[in-house]
Amino acid sequence: MITLFQEPARRCLALGAAAVAGFAGPAAAEEKTTYTDHVLPLVEQHCAKCHNPDKKKGDLDLTSYAGALKGGGSGVVVVSGNPDSSKLIKALTHAEEPTMPPNKPPLPEKELAVFKKWIAGGLLETSGSKAIAAARPSIDLTLKVSELGKPDGPPPMPKELPIVLIQGC
Repeated sequence: MITLFQEPARRCLALGAAAVAGFAGPAAAEEKTTYTDHVLPLVEQHCAKCHNPDKKKGDLDLTSYAGALKGGGSGVVVVSGNPDSSKLIKALTHAEEPTMPPNKPPLPEKELAVFKKWIAGGLLETSGSKAIAAARPSIDLTLKVSELGKPDGPPPMPKELPIVLIQGC
């Protein structure tokens, strides 16, 4: 016989188990996008002619994981966790100059999605490697001192204040 309190507890347990199974199921089945398995074949197909260790156009070598992370003459080209801030994505989507590949249309959306997923997933080198921590947005919150609007000379001081000596301090 099930008591009044056991039935809700069983129902909650069943719902909790279903929620955990639903949460872990798709995430566990989803394949990680890695440089070696997914990005490198696209780099070899579209980028390696100009961005290799011998040519390094723009001082950028995309044919190695270390080279892709290092970036080129204009700085870092991939920002972990943020595809929209990555120069590589901006160049591949033709959103920013220089556009890549040069004098050709942007890569197909399916191939761009691989680059975006790799960056968003933490720039994994292989399926066994750890994700690089996502870069935090950099906002400069320092106050800038401005010379505009400041009068010349020392600050004004009252002239007729009595001088008071305090004893015992």
